[in-house]
Amino acid sequence: MSHKGQVNVVDDEETLVVLDAINLARRDILLDLPKHYLRKTGTVAIVQGTTTYSLASDVQKPVLFRYTVNNSERFLIKVETETEFYKLVYDASNNQREPRWYFEAGLDGSGNPQIIVFPIPDASYTVNYTYFKTWTTDQLTTANLASAIPEIPIHVHNQVCVGGTYYTLLSYDDPKAEVWEQRFARARIEAQAYEERDEDSLLSFRLRPQKVDFGY
Repeated sequence: MSHKGQVNVVDDEETLVVLDAINLARRDILLDLPKHYLRKTGTVAIVQGTTTYSLASDVQKPVLFRYTVNNSERFLIKVETETEFYKLVYDASNNQREPRWYFEAGLDGSGNPQIIVFPIPDASYTVNYTYFKTWTTDQLTTANLASAIPEIPIHVHNQVCVGGTYYTLLSYDDPKAEVWEQRFARARIEAQAYEERDEDSLLSFRLRPQKVDFGY
């Protein structure tokens, strides 16, 4: 859609309709995309005698926790439920040791995700973790669109544009919306097919039952 006259107007009804349409399309595409586009890393400082730790405020889902002891890797193993954690893993009488297990314990008082580890740590450790972050925002403004669409990789910008066109036409009950709906659906399928092309994956490595032996 184009403006007539004042091209710098960004808060008129037409602009807001288009912006809302882009937001709807962006949400659709973000839900379609593999989560590795939202991958991020952080660290958490484990201290002796403490089991509960808060994570970064933008953590959507933790993926991996690891730390080193004497140049050897240690990994925290996830326990799926709190019941399993306390019935099968946790033991308050157990001696302090290197932490091995964790479960996701909801949110802390500030609204940040937190975990509980066990055994109770016997020393201080710096734990590196990988996670999928939350979206930076659910509602873009015109300022967000000045250079790029946040968190949407460049190869699917076209899909957002197609979806934005569809939702714009739909908001005006334009009969062409049906055509653009089909184009948007086709564009999303094409994007998913592109992401699933794992041509450089070595299947024998992914199915490897044990750690790689470097031979030295």
